[in-house]
Amino acid sequence: MVVTAPNLEAEISACPGLLIMIAAPEGACTWLDSALARIAPSVQIVGRAESESAAMQLYFRVRPDVAVLDTRLVANEPARLIGLLTRVAPGLRIISVVPALDSMPARAAQALGADMITVEADLPAAIAAMAKSPSS
Repeated sequence: MVVTAPNLEAEISACPGLLIMIAAPEGACTWLDSALARIAPSVQIVGRAESESAAMQLYFRVRPDVAVLDTRLVANEPARLIGLLTRVAPGLRIISVVPALDSMPARAAQALGADMITVEADLPAAIAAMAKSPSS
């Protein structure tokens, strides 16, 4: 399932800030909107995906600046989506949400090219830091 803003194209063209897509299992990271409004108001979440294929479709539809990818999305291959996106979208910055910073999913995300690795509780701070840093 892909969830996007109702008038997506108009909102994207009017937003000078960082555009973010989120790929996470249903119910994950739902609190993020309110947290970001407080600490990084220039950041806009332009869509959410609850499967790997929906995340790829979402990327090509909205062309965000940053993808937040939860490694729980594909249990058997937690970092595969990172590898796919780094191949088709070399300019996309990727934040990988992992269960623990010293976990195998974290190591896999780093090996496949995630720009930032974080746990869900630290995600707003990671996004705020990325919003302040220049694009690569």
